[in-house]
Amino acid sequence: MNATVLKVLQEITAQYGEGVLGDAARLKALLSDFAKDEPRPLHIAFGRCIEGGAYTALKTAADAAERGTRKGSIARRVRD
Repeated sequence: MNATVLKVLQEITAQYGEGVLGDAARLKALLSDFAKDEPRPLHIAFGRCIEGGAYTALKTAADAAERGTRKGSIARRVRD
């Protein structure tokens, strides 16, 4: 992930709480405001991940190995 977008996401979660990561519409709007200078394809890809339930999938993974498996699955869905 782009370091700038990661920093923006950290700022958003600090200001609005971690729960905002599960609200795709709100997060996409905030990301558009906070990271407006970042490439649009990056916004779209991240939005698709959130819409696809990536936050919940990663948050509920039992361990790091399962999180890694889920990350791969999410990446394939977004790519396809």
